[in-house]
Amino acid sequence: MKESGTPGYTLHTDYPYWKFLGLDPNHFITVFIAIDDADEESGSLAVYPYTHTMILPVNPKDEFDIDEEEFSKLGLVSIIPELKAGDVLAFHSLLAHKSGMNLSLHSRRVLLPTYVPTTFQSGKAYDKYYEWYIQCRKAMQDRPVGSLFK
Repeated sequence: MKESGTPGYTLHTDYPYWKFLGLDPNHFITVFIAIDDADEESGSLAVYPYTHTMILPVNPKDEFDIDEEEFSKLGLVSIIPELKAGDVLAFHSLLAHKSGMNLSLHSRRVLLPTYVPTTFQSGKAYDKYYEWYIQCRKAMQDRPVGSLFK
């Protein structure tokens, strides 16, 4: 949920978050499912068409983000689709995207599942993901109360 006043996400692609699975990025798809209307005012998604076919500059301070200064030199223009509740937007895991601050007076809810074929590598992607998830849960349990977001 993106409550009113919540900042947006920096320019990135989704694949770096899933790279640990060892799968080709062409096998991943992210789906943006609008639970509430999503538009520019509510800080919806801004996508950069065709960037999934390009090699994009990585932010030297955060390997999960795109270097926005270098990216801006490409002169690409984003599209901010206006989605109504129930609309679905699917995109490649290498497509550059970001979101803005929610400037509206209401919260905006979305679901953001990522899909990879279940038959790929005999289902090992799920096993790897589940192993990673369990490790993260254990690491969070070992942290002192109040330190989860530090």
